[in-house]
Amino acid sequence: MTHHVLGDKLDVHTGGVDLRFPHHNNEIAQCEAHNHGVQCGHDKEWCKHFVHFGHLYIRGRKMSKSLKNFISVKDFLEDGHTADHFRLFCLQFKYRTNLIYSEDRIRDAVVVADRLRGFFRSVVAYGGDRDISSSDAVKSKRCEKKDLEMLDALFMTQAQVDKVLLDDLDTPRALLLILDLVSRGNTYLLAHRGDTEAPDEVLIALTGNVLEVLDLFGLEGLHAEFSAMMRRRFALLGQEQLHESDNLVSRDEQEALLRSLLKFQALRDPKESCNTRVLALCGSLRNAELPQFNTLMKDFAPCLSFSWKESAMTFI
Repeated sequence: MTHHVLGDKLDVHTGGVDLRFPHHNNEIAQCEAHNHGVQCGHDKEWCKHFVHFGHLYIRGRKMSKSLKNFISVKDFLEDGHTADHFRLFCLQFKYRTNLIYSEDRIRDAVVVADRLRGFFRSVVAYGGDRDISSSDAVKSKRCEKKDLEMLDALFMTQAQVDKVLLDDLDTPRALLLILDLVSRGNTYLLAHRGDTEAPDEVLIALTGNVLEVLDLFGLEGLHAEFSAMMRRRFALLGQEQLHESDNLVSRDEQEALLRSLLKFQALRDPKESCNTRVLALCGSLRNAELPQFNTLMKDFAPCLSFSWKESAMTFI
């Protein structure tokens, strides 16, 4: 059956760790015998690689449909999670290890997604009110020391990610390297705040590498979302039409946020000249009002960024 469907050799054969012996040993023996017949002396392999995965546990037992001990994809999605959340959950552990499914670990995966989203939002916010259709907005700029240091960190991360993935597909270390690069990127943007603008070439290289890894890991939803954000950030207006699907928040969410901002404006007395009160109102808007709408406000002088978040988090 295997030879009829897939031919006389395979590149990769996968299965659970419990199938390693004797099931796969027996399968190798049968397929090698069928494939080679009496020509046992030649070096033609039937299967180049076997990959064995750990089991997924829930409520103290192995997740199994026959044991009726599982959570369905439908239930998982109805809880507000996405396929990328589950993929991130898996990527944080070695493929050969047994995993325990829990809401806490899924929330950890959501936090990772939010960290990635926050970085791309920051890149968008860093553009500020620049008219990205103007020639000055897209011209190359001379790299300063901090720009070259950011590029060095990027190139080093690229090499390290390749190295750890070649070391038995170590996705946990690869993911940590990408998150560290994202943290460096946020620091880099803050270093340019109120200073000379970061060259677009550096930001394109940085975001492009992160997007490439997300695509490699099969994080299709996040990749599509962030790619749309970068098209908005770097595309020349008039040369690339933005589609309705590129909208980052719904109309209802936009209206709710607008109501909150109008409420803030109404609280402020136009005759009030006390900076202390104005700062207190700003703090209330950032820390009390906007989090109700799952929104994080960041300051990238001379502009503000409003980041829409998937999960409720602590705002400082």
